[in-house]
Amino acid sequence: MANTNVITITSETQLNGILTQNQNVVLDFYANWCGPCKQLAPVLDEISTGTTNVVICKISVDDENVANLATSRGIRSIPTLEYYQNNNKIHTTKGYLAKAQLLSEFSEKFGLQ
Repeated sequence: MANTNVITITSETQLNGILTQNQNVVLDFYANWCGPCKQLAPVLDEISTGTTNVVICKISVDDENVANLATSRGIRSIPTLEYYQNNNKIHTTKGYLAKAQLLSEFSEKFGLQ
């Protein structure tokens, strides 16, 4: 398996720290049993190793320690990606996105080349 810089969120405190300390953050709400989530995971892993300006985090909707994070954000389908800039949500995508689509989203939303 490839190296990854994707951070697994295990608490709300951890998430809040990441959101306040980083300019560009993408949250991936997923579940292990979700087919499209399984397709998206390696794409996010690959992007995370080549992108230093965006912090990518994954949050399991089935993990009882962090499931409230999905509920409080109104996540109703997975995978859902939430894009944050300077701790403000700026965009949301739902469903599987290919690498080219994700890179385009990152470029458009975060101004990355």
